[in-house]
Amino acid sequence: MKIGITDSYRSFDVQEDVVRRKGLYSEGGLGAAPGTSPHGWGMAVDLDLDPAAQEWMRLNAGRFGFVEDTLREAWHWVYRPTR
Repeated sequence: MKIGITDSYRSFDVQEDVVRRKGLYSEGGLGAAPGTSPHGWGMAVDLDLDPAAQEWMRLNAGRFGFVEDTLREAWHWVYRPTR
């Protein structure tokens, strides 16, 4: 099983660059509107997952406060702790 991190915190400038390069998610791209991305709040990671790791994440990540919240991005996981 392989779990790696490909991206994590993004400054506002980097969020703007992602939108320039990849387009807005709301328009079919892969970038959130700058200032709204959980990457900018330090609450999201993009993971490099093999199939076994993807399955493990889907079964277990919630126990650790992580959710898969972006349909077109199986690599994107956001930390949302429950109270």
